[in-house]
Amino acid sequence: GILSGGLFFKQLDGFIYNRTFFNQPYLGDSSVLVDITQAQNGNTAHLLGMELAFQRSLDFLSPKLKPFSIYLNYTYTASKASIQNRDKNQPAGSFEDIVLPGQTTHLGNAALMYEHRGFFARAALNFNGEYLSETGPSTEYDLYIQRRIQLDCSLGYTIKKKYRVFTELMNLTNQPFESYMGDESHKVQREFYGFWMRAGLKFDL
Repeated sequence: GILSGGLFFKQLDGFIYNRTFFNQPYLGDSSVLVDITQAQNGNTAHLLGMELAFQRSLDFLSPKLKPFSIYLNYTYTASKASIQNRDKNQPAGSFEDIVLPGQTTHLGNAALMYEHRGFFARAALNFNGEYLSETGPSTEYDLYIQRRIQLDCSLGYTIKKKYRVFTELMNLTNQPFESYMGDESHKVQREFYGFWMRAGLKFDL
């Protein structure tokens, strides 16, 4: 089996994030108000994190379980970003600290796999933690994407060394895409997409 771990650090300058302005005059007409989402450049940001991974055949439990194996992966990321201060009471040109938009703190996968005599099967749980998607006029209007857990499965069979038929089933638990503003009690979006699948033939040249 394999047991691995790592640390990473990244420094960013002038990163891009989305900021929403509410009730803005449309083309200077104050009688028509619109919401505007604009891409802006932040000041600086940094990421610090660690990643752990483990993969092992289950033959240590019983020789009959040799075709089965498990895979576990977890990533923790702490982020800090600096953007133009949104508090009008603060001096012009000052900055405020937020988490880096688009960066989740927790990310993980757990999979059970079977491979024997050309047949392959895999069931995987994928966890993606919440993250900041857009900033608003204040923290109460910041938009977050809700955490979610998704179940995916895949099957395959090798006909010959160069040919394999496969099928993939995604989001079998029909996990919704959700977002909220400020805190989790203020839901602004909840969409269900069901599961989807694809099938095909792979071959090596």
